[in-house]
Amino acid sequence: MPRALFILFLSISLPCLSQIQVLTSNVKTNALVYSSTTDRIYATIPASNGISGNSIGTINPYTSTLQQTVPIGTDPTVLAISDDEQYLYNGFAASPVVRRYIIGSSMAGLQIQLGNDATNGDYIANDIEVLPGQNNSVVVSRKFLSASPSFAGLAVFDDNTQRTTTSSNSNIANVIEFTNTNSVLGFNNETSEYGLRDFTIDANGISQVALYPDVLSGDGLDFIINGDFLYASDGTIVDVSSTPSVLGQFADANGPAAYDANFNLVVYASNDGSGNLTLKRYDADTYDFVDDIDITQASGDVKTITVCGEGCYSFNTTDKVVIVRNLLLGVTEFYDDSMIGIFPNPSKDYIAIKTEMDIVALDIYNMGGKLVKSSQNVNQRLNIQDLSEGLYVVVLKDSRNNSFAEKLIKN
Repeated sequence: MPRALFILFLSISLPCLSQIQVLTSNVKTNALVYSSTTDRIYATIPASNGISGNSIGTINPYTSTLQQTVPIGTDPTVLAISDDEQYLYNGFAASPVVRRYIIGSSMAGLQIQLGNDATNGDYIANDIEVLPGQNNSVVVSRKFLSASPSFAGLAVFDDNTQRTTTSSNSNIANVIEFTNTNSVLGFNNETSEYGLRDFTIDANGISQVALYPDVLSGDGLDFIINGDFLYASDGTIVDVSSTPSVLGQFADANGPAAYDANFNLVVYASNDGSGNLTLKRYDADTYDFVDDIDITQASGDVKTITVCGEGCYSFNTTDKVVIVRNLLLGVTEFYDDSMIGIFPNPSKDYIAIKTEMDIVALDIYNMGGKLVKSSQNVNQRLNIQDLSEGLYVVVLKDSRNNSFAEKLIKN
């Protein structure tokens, strides 16, 4: 294939999941978030994971390696990240605490005491959202462990100080998301009332201002919000710019959702009901199905999903973290052969890298996205006699962790 044609092939293939890599990490987690600042995934790791449990874990999205764990408390659960990506906040399965984690220094920080109720016991964090532009303030959807329904109202905390006004226990909002700086939407996913509620935040605390019945429905239903649009875990699309109204439905979508701003797509990690998993993407404007990929490397229910960079998605099941990467995204295609080159190309036996750049690693993928060969000895010839004839993608990484892609024809 001529060089110019290959570069065109790369450019029109970028939005697709045609050249993918699926990585897994055998670590039990409860929730995942991604920081673009550190380019790492963060996870709450429960006690059941063993020696690395009861911690915040840092996962490399390029290798799926659990790089670091920091003790945070017994059985951490829900997880939220501030919009400046300085702090994480996590709740716990049975402790009336929200713990702050400092991303830059990888340290456990402030413990926010949620308190208790004289009748029903401790307040436990059911969901957490960080106030936009206020990294030291959070809204907590609280619950009781021994009451039914379990909802225990919404409360706002500035560092460890609770604002006076909290929402009533009858204004059920198990899961919450901000619609703007001072407004939160909450949904009752626990009782058949299934109310969608609007709350306002001021200096005194948080109060319900409106109830919208018959918008969403379903036990355990969750949602995300991007701009004026809500995307529910059953595929429902809702306009939340004013009075919430249903706009449509993503076909066959279910499970946690994430919004991919790189391509204006809504991404679901879906379970077909038999434990089989599929990553599905939909156009956020037209609601049309875009593409999907079956995930055979894991099974079970999906807990959370996050976008982990351009062309990268990560979700967690009961005992695995799954990372799906498009190999041809986030890399640079070479137009100037004087910068770097693979010789000979095509090749039958060996290849060598010619460059003045500090290349530290080389990975070769087939066109199905499977890693077929790796090397850190990029100054030596690499034997490719064991590769089948065909077209491959060579991904080179330099010492600054930049990635570059070149074609390789094996004959």
